Amino acid sequence: MAISLAMKYISTYLFFLFFFVPESISAENPMDDDTATPIQAILISDSEIIGLGQEYRVGVLFNMSPGWHIYWNYPGNTGKPTRIAYTSDTTHTKVLESSYPTPGLFDPDPIENMSFGYKESILIPAKAMSYAKPQSDTVTIQANVSWLACKETCIPGNADLAIDLKIGKEPKPSKWNNLFVKTYLEMPTDSSGTSARLESFHLENGEFKLTFALDGFVSVDRFIPKWIENSTCQIKSYQINSQDNRNISASMTFSGVDCLPGAGGIVVGRLDHAQQDQQKAYTLDIKSIPPKKKPADQKPTDLSRRTTPETHPASHMPPEPRQSIGWMLVFAFLGGLLLNIMPCVIPVVVPKLLHVVRSVRDIENPRQKSRLLWQNALAYSAGVLATMLSLSLFVVLLKHLGHEAGWGFQFQNPWFLVFMISLLLLAGLGMLKTFSLKSSRHADNLKQIKKIRRSNPLLESFFTGLLVTFLGTPCTAPFLGPALGYAFSQSSPMIVLFLFIVGLGLASPFLLLGVWTGWTRLLPSKVTDRYDRVMRIMAFLFFATALWLLGVLADGYGVAAMKNMLWFMLSIALCAWLFGLWTHDRQSNKTRLIILIPLFVLLTVIGAWILEFPKHTQAVSPNVYTSPVGIDWQPFSESKLKDLRREGRSIFIDFTAEWCLNCKANEKLIIERDETKKLIDRLNIATLKADHTRFDPVVMRWLKRHRRAGVPMYLVFPACKPDENAILLPEILTRETLNQALIHAGPSEPGCS
Repeated sequence: MAISLAMKYISTYLFFLFFFVPESISAENPMDDDTATPIQAILISDSEIIGLGQEYRVGVLFNMSPGWHIYWNYPGNTGKPTRIAYTSDTTHTKVLESSYPTPGLFDPDPIENMSFGYKESILIPAKAMSYAKPQSDTVTIQANVSWLACKETCIPGNADLAIDLKIGKEPKPSKWNNLFVKTYLEMPTDSSGTSARLESFHLENGEFKLTFALDGFVSVDRFIPKWIENSTCQIKSYQINSQDNRNISASMTFSGVDCLPGAGGIVVGRLDHAQQDQQKAYTLDIKSIPPKKKPADQKPTDLSRRTTPETHPASHMPPEPRQSIGWMLVFAFLGGLLLNIMPCVIPVVVPKLLHVVRSVRDIENPRQKSRLLWQNALAYSAGVLATMLSLSLFVVLLKHLGHEAGWGFQFQNPWFLVFMISLLLLAGLGMLKTFSLKSSRHADNLKQIKKIRRSNPLLESFFTGLLVTFLGTPCTAPFLGPALGYAFSQSSPMIVLFLFIVGLGLASPFLLLGVWTGWTRLLPSKVTDRYDRVMRIMAFLFFATALWLLGVLADGYGVAAMKNMLWFMLSIALCAWLFGLWTHDRQSNKTRLIILIPLFVLLTVIGAWILEFPKHTQAVSPNVYTSPVGIDWQPFSESKLKDLRREGRSIFIDFTAEWCLNCKANEKLIIERDETKKLIDRLNIATLKADHTRFDPVVMRWLKRHRRAGVPMYLVFPACKPDENAILLPEILTRETLNQALIHAGPSEPGCS
């Protein structure tokens, strides 16, 4: 009995081991498990080797376990859309948005559970092009993919994928090429050539009813509706009508909010001119318009919009010069020339002109006066060009290190702002005679006296050129924006050349003044006698510029950073006063240096102790922008722009920065006015503010996309028109230019896409 009972237990154990253990072991294979990783996603390309300037394709291949599925980018009443976001270095590679194949239908009954998507295996491709060679011979494309996989239960998934593609003289197809060809042949195409159109649109009892006339179709196999994703809208019914008499139409009914724009679908059918068994998929959307040849008695649809000529009244730049290097160099020179009248430069240029007048007032010999003016002009120009060349080399270095840099980028660095504020404060205190860095030098003969009199103005002219260039970089003069936008997208030698030409334009007025000495007679004769008094007044221009930069520091790095800088400025003023108290003009340079060095070390210690700034990745810029006249500014983001475009809104985007004086002048004089607000409100135009006070890679990408190297930049998107119809406004706005662009964009038009 005991033996038979033991044998029974042993046989039961062996039976369990034989039939159940292998199944539990096999569950370690992810693709056989219904709950572990039912979806495999890989990033592939149709080319093993790509060619520069030649289109190729990349895509995400989804392999699904049996019974599992993922969703279309318009998932239906249930599910979540499958998303693919490509990232690559936009300086040499561009990947377009993904194209989604025709989906299948899941859970059609009841309709509340209906959804669309893919099962088994599907490739979602995108077109790409590499137009510039990176540092290596390999292009890396990355993609962030997210999906929702469902069977009896649903499991969200995501993956960060990457693929390396070699660059060669001749492209070479990969093993996936045939799959890409097959996928694109079966991809839905635009229905504009089929005469299909939106026939009617009604809103009754909170339900949207749309009917599409499918003219040109002889048979329709199926109709797949779609509507805007991420909404509370639900489809109530959809069907194909009147197929027997070839008067075919497709109708759909929605309820909820945010159903439009985006309503439409995919029609799979056969056209009358197609082969007997050839069926293709065609896209429909609410933008579909009646055919050009309409019956005379046909009334226009309520959704017909006014047509306007595709012109950009606010864009004054002819297309050809924008692509010509010669014209871009001319624009660079003119932009540098106009920087001399920008608000960033005037506080430094005016005192310099008065200083030059004083330096030559006692010279009666015309030849000596001309020589001294010419030497000052050359020294000033040398300072400008040396700074421009240094900036260009720094930009080239950042570019080779993989960083982005635009015009005025140094004002996004807090330590540069500290340096400039300190320098301007010291310059103003020096003008007020708080201290003097000059010492009297003994000379026994006339030759030495003339040499001493020439050396100080020349050195000051050189450093004035440095200061003017640094202060001029936050300003973008007319012509300068397109020229630098073109230059910053070119090779390193081109960047150096363009910034050198900008510096030449900036220095050219002083060069001309050095050649023509008669200009000194145009100034009032008594200016030189009252020079010291005038220079004291000019000191407050330096203080005003320092306060402006202090505000930039506060806007970019917070009020705490500004408070710390105020304490540091107090320390600078105290040390400058002590230096002036303990020194006098008759002391030797050695003695003055012995006093200066301890004060400089003390300032360095104080600065290291009290100056702290948040990390560059921490954003402290406000998310809400106050408007003096009540314009509803919203922070710019690509997702926000996309949502507004889908709503059919006309949009005005202001790319700005706190350190950009041109931006602030345009805002004060042109944009922030009651007249502009009334026009924006009347047209229901959305307003976005893209803040570049601190470096923002998204804003930088948009600037480069529109061939701008820095702010300001102004874009106006007309409602219901493609992105290429966006209006790019000039850097220096006028009321007429802005109003004309807003009126041309037209009112927002809800109901279009």
